[in-house]
Amino acid sequence: MREQAFIEAYAFAIVRDHHLAEDLYQEVALILAQEWDTIPTDAPRPWLKEMVRRKALEAARKARRHVLLGPETLLALADAFDPQTQTAPGDDSLRRAGSNSPPHLSTPVIMTAPCSARG
Repeated sequence: MREQAFIEAYAFAIVRDHHLAEDLYQEVALILAQEWDTIPTDAPRPWLKEMVRRKALEAARKARRHVLLGPETLLALADAFDPQTQTAPGDDSLRRAGSNSPPHLSTPVIMTAPCSARG
């Protein structure tokens, strides 16, 4: 694609990550191939810039949905489980385990555990 360098450079200017800029290029190239008939051929750059902006915004929203826990927090949570019975800890155990996490990761953690079948 002739505009690849432009799209990747513009994407990098927005996201400041080379790998993510390449991913955005691939997504925009796919949209370009799928919607070729509807793209203005006399001035494609404004359309390309808008697609890159939209895909960058979408990537930023997806990244905000995923909260990563540090290794210390994960180890503390893992230690709170009883390996003999494979049961989840009570609320106090989770609070103690979560208190070891850094302040920027102090959001509530929702955990799910498999429930035993009730007869």
